[in-house]
Amino acid sequence: MIGTTDLPSGGVLHVRVTEDLELDGGTWKLTEGQDRRLIARITPPEVPMLRQVVQYLEAKPVPRGGNMRRADEARAATAVCVRWGSYFAVLADPARPPAPNIDDEQVSQIDESEMARMNIEISAALAWWFTLCGSDEKRYWDLVHRTLAYLPSGPKTVSASQAADALLACSTTVMAADVRRNWPADRLKQDLAIAANHGIRVVANAVTLRAWRNGPIEAAHAGR
Repeated sequence: MIGTTDLPSGGVLHVRVTEDLELDGGTWKLTEGQDRRLIARITPPEVPMLRQVVQYLEAKPVPRGGNMRRADEARAATAVCVRWGSYFAVLADPARPPAPNIDDEQVSQIDESEMARMNIEISAALAWWFTLCGSDEKRYWDLVHRTLAYLPSGPKTVSASQAADALLACSTTVMAADVRRNWPADRLKQDLAIAANHGIRVVANAVTLRAWRNGPIEAAHAGR
């Protein structure tokens, strides 16, 4: 994020989600980069954005709900873990004007550290979401209902994803055996131990990676 000399030296980032929800997106401070240009260094908020969203939702009454489809769960997960519960909410905030060089394909509009922050926050959020689904069913479904009632969550129709089908195929016995046969021998034991101890986080990381490779920006931005 490149600034000019007429900008303030720092400030607080806020993201307006609904009339009664404004997220703390962290703070920023202008510093001089290696090429002597001014760069806004962003520090994440003390309370993670995911926790801010969940606290807001769980303070709301549980709406009367009916049967939920997988697509409804997907919309809720995207809204909580990606669209509003991560740094993506700051980058996609429509209240901020676009950069003057936004259409210049030679200029990167996002820094590597920003991508790293999003990857970490989103994969951690999905791991939390999956864990909640398996450990506290009532809280999970109440959160799904609250999300769809109180957060902007995108279109109600969610198209099937080939990437999701590919990820699901990896869970079959045949595919798992094939992966083990072709995995580098010097890493197999170590990686299997990591997967056994941190299975949900591994799945969350895989989902996040698949999402970025298949253009999640447009889908998540539709949540506005």
